[in-house]
Amino acid sequence: MVRTSSRRIAEPLVLLFFAGFLLFPYLVLLLKFGSVAAMESDDLWWALKNSCEQAFGSAVGALALGAFFCVGLCSLENFLFRRRLSWIFPTFQFLVILPSFMPPLVVLLTLFAVIDPFPIGMVGVIFAHTVMNAGMVALMLRSVMKTKLLSLMELSFVEGASSWQFLRSSVGWIRRDLFSIFFFVFTLCFCSFSVPLTLGGGRSTTLEILIYEKLRISGDWGQALSLSLLQLLIVFIFSLVPLKATRKIFGRGEMLPMFQGWFSMTAVVFAAFGGIGAFCWYSLDGWSHVFEVRGLWPQVLETIPASLALGFGVGFCLIFLLLFSSFVGHQPLLRKMMMGIVSPSTSLVGFSLLFMFENDGVWGQAKWTLGFSYLILTTLYRWGWDQELTGLQDQVVVAETLGASRWRIFRDILLPQLIRPGALMAGVGCVWAMGDFSLGKILLSQDVTLAMLVETLMSSYRIEAAMALMGLVLLMGFFGFLAFWGMGYVARRILVAKI
Repeated sequence: MVRTSSRRIAEPLVLLFFAGFLLFPYLVLLLKFGSVAAMESDDLWWALKNSCEQAFGSAVGALALGAFFCVGLCSLENFLFRRRLSWIFPTFQFLVILPSFMPPLVVLLTLFAVIDPFPIGMVGVIFAHTVMNAGMVALMLRSVMKTKLLSLMELSFVEGASSWQFLRSSVGWIRRDLFSIFFFVFTLCFCSFSVPLTLGGGRSTTLEILIYEKLRISGDWGQALSLSLLQLLIVFIFSLVPLKATRKIFGRGEMLPMFQGWFSMTAVVFAAFGGIGAFCWYSLDGWSHVFEVRGLWPQVLETIPASLALGFGVGFCLIFLLLFSSFVGHQPLLRKMMMGIVSPSTSLVGFSLLFMFENDGVWGQAKWTLGFSYLILTTLYRWGWDQELTGLQDQVVVAETLGASRWRIFRDILLPQLIRPGALMAGVGCVWAMGDFSLGKILLSQDVTLAMLVETLMSSYRIEAAMALMGLVLLMGFFGFLAFWGMGYVARRILVAKI
């Protein structure tokens, strides 16, 4: 491979930028307080035990329910294929994975509205995490089965083996993938903040909540920094677990003929439409309660501009960061940095931002946007950006071999092909930012965005009004997503025309 001078200059600069960006909360607090402090062993082990218990239970629950949904999706795909209705199947995929892409507040409000009373504590946290991640796990398992078990499945189907016999014999072929999915969900739940904060209660304090309490209540910044570094170390160790599959079985077709389960298929259809149907029903029904709360509607109108500004600001910031990370292509060290910080500490990010600039005006909006972008970036990188860069690596290698500069590779090869998926991911980030309340609760003392107002209503048990306003949040997020999708589509056409 020809290493041009532009690459030798570009790679260190990009790596240095992202190293500083990913570590800035820790650096800010270290510079502010100078050192870490010894952690109280009782609090540490209690919080660490709770974090591991809820993450383990959530990962097991998501994997079990996701496997059940995977069988249902495969059965539904076969059912629709036989009736020449395969074009409907992507809709079910989208609806099943939707809870994983929605802000946690949407899932929590729906659960509160449907299940009354909803269990508060460890059981509630595990149940909410399971519901939020099961759809994502189902699609991940389906992808694994299509890439590694399709030929074996076709052979088993021809030989007359049952679905149970096939599943029992094929687990060994994908056990590494199962462990990979398990650790991914475990890490996401281990670092979760908004769900334990809302549902945990006093007896389910996790490591993330303990960091929040040390900062917000005790004011012990040294211990909070020590806990955050410990959390970062644990997550980084999880990211180093070697989970590559050793054997692969590829098939030519696209169908998974072994699965014909009516029960699992019915459950998937119910899950796909039941959740969104319940949310829409309670959201529409709750509008009558919005106007019953005195002074609520004027406050709603005041928070809408800030919500839109935050969502679009985060979207534009994310698309810049994603495209800037692609300037060096599929760089191994950058990939390790992105994969190592799966879900940064929301508490630490929030309180580190308190020491940066002012908390009001343009600077306050800027650091708020920066904080959300920081929290979302690594998740988007894992969920799709890494695969996009991997798919273009062969083209980059050929261009470098022919002597193309790094800038020309980015301008003529990477940017035209990455601008559209980057815009889609920015749209997802826009929706998340509009629907998140956790960072705002740390930075601000009043409800500035609509999501923060919804969380306040939920905390005061005004679930009906909160559901109605959350529907408005999602409507704004949907239009934001469409705006970024449109910008990506137009930008790609312009860039392709200029080549």
